[in-house]
Amino acid sequence: GLSGLWWNARTSGQGIFFNQNYPSSIAFVGWFTYDAAGNTKWYVGDRCAMTDGVSCTTQLYETKGATFDGTTFNNGALALTPVGEATFNFANDQTATMRYILKGVTGTIDLVRQPF
Repeated sequence: GLSGLWWNARTSGQGIFFNQNYPSSIAFVGWFTYDAAGNTKWYVGDRCAMTDGVSCTTQLYETKGATFDGTTFNNGALALTPVGEATFNFANDQTATMRYILKGVTGTIDLVRQPF
């Protein structure tokens, strides 16, 4: 399958978690990256439907608020804000491309599966 950690060596320290549910072929996507100030950012998409087996598009949400650092977790503090969308195209089980629109900025990232 396509589930796993995907990244681009030119942007080491950033990447994509792609978790495909079988047999539905709907994937959860987690994009960990950094903003312009160097702060960590998480964007998630929960309904990336692989209708053709090689591509999917999902709305992206920015996550904020809830912490998991030894304090009592407060689910009410969690905020998900829609900020764009991402489309994944898999050439095979080792290479992919992510095209995104994030807060009005478009881009493309070539991805490979993280080797272990």
